[in-house]
Amino acid sequence: MLGFEKNKNRKCFPRVVRVIMAIVMTAFFMAGEITLLEKASGIPPDSLSKPQIWVSNPWIYFITSFVGGEELYVHSLFDWEGSSFCSEKTSLPSGSIIIALEKKEAEEIPMAYELQNLRCLFSEVPSLRGKTNPMHLDPPTMSLLGQKVLITLSSLFPEHYLYFQRNLAEFESRLESTVDMGRKMLRSVGIVNFSGSYALWIRAAAFQEIRPSQGKMPQLLKEEGHTLLMQTLETSLRKGHVVVTDESMPVEFQKIIEEQKNGIVLPLPHFKEPQGDFFLFLYEQYLNILNKYNKIHREVRLFLPLYKAIRQKEPGNFSENLFPGFIRKT
Repeated sequence: MLGFEKNKNRKCFPRVVRVIMAIVMTAFFMAGEITLLEKASGIPPDSLSKPQIWVSNPWIYFITSFVGGEELYVHSLFDWEGSSFCSEKTSLPSGSIIIALEKKEAEEIPMAYELQNLRCLFSEVPSLRGKTNPMHLDPPTMSLLGQKVLITLSSLFPEHYLYFQRNLAEFESRLESTVDMGRKMLRSVGIVNFSGSYALWIRAAAFQEIRPSQGKMPQLLKEEGHTLLMQTLETSLRKGHVVVTDESMPVEFQKIIEEQKNGIVLPLPHFKEPQGDFFLFLYEQYLNILNKYNKIHREVRLFLPLYKAIRQKEPGNFSENLFPGFIRKT
């Protein structure tokens, strides 16, 4: 009898080991799948339990992140060049939600209609089409988009409505205060606005803003408009204006502006870095313009004594072209 029990235990022991090994291997492969999902979608481990929201428009991604706050994990489907962060081989996690600007934009997303949870902020809105459309940073339009995001998120997660509403109130308050600070900073700054995405964000704060007409701007970007562009840049330097463009404009155009003593190229926000303060980033763009203005005018003040001496000693031979950084005649 004892021998039988002994043999029985020997037979059961390998079976127990096999069960334990199967559990361990299953857990190992599940952990591997989660790790692959994290790498593919960029989802941190502590955010896998949160609802996953994928937004088709980069600027609306930042607005949705702000309104959604800690209750949601928000991703951008596309980068600034229009490339998808999710390839066809990388499907979205189960239960993901896509938020598109309008129905037409949703039709251009192959994976959008595979999900039941697809939401559009508008049925149709031609004036906001394009990922670098400057209307996305027009303060009144930003407020409208924030309200549309609130309505959409509240329909999906009604239990968090009050939380989203508080976040929207903070969003609108920060928007107003950031533009107000920009107006105080840029009150005396002359700006030649060659921006794409930031065109209306700059206009909201600038008192002395010059921007080519819609018909002339495309000409300046072409090769035949190079002469006119250089004349505009020379005049802006002579008057002490800051020439501003941003990374949404053609690369060659950015290089021309960046090479100018009074030129600055504003960056677009990054996606893959840890999510920072959206309005702090927008405030920093006003600060970048002010710093450039102060830099070129500081150089003027340093050379002003030499400027006066040469003009007094040899007024007939003086030429402003010898000192392209000088702003005002004295």
